[in-house]
Amino acid sequence: MSKLLFTMTDAGRQELVNANKTGTNKVEIVSVGLGSRYYVTSTSQTNITNEIKRLTTIGGKVVSPDTIHVTAKDE
Repeated sequence: MSKLLFTMTDAGRQELVNANKTGTNKVEIVSVGLGSRYYVTSTSQTNITNEIKRLTTIGGKVVSPDTIHVTAKDE
């Protein structure tokens, strides 16, 4: 199985981190997009290159003050 790479974008970070930078805002992730090939990502991106699928069966939880665990399932 190939490695799945995740990039937190600037826009995503702005939505997630609270104004005081002491924690996170409540954010609902409604889908996870998957691309068809490897490419060098950028935090300024606003979309996925060569998106082939969008998964909507997802879940997650905070596992430590600086870590969020996200699970996406392709059904």
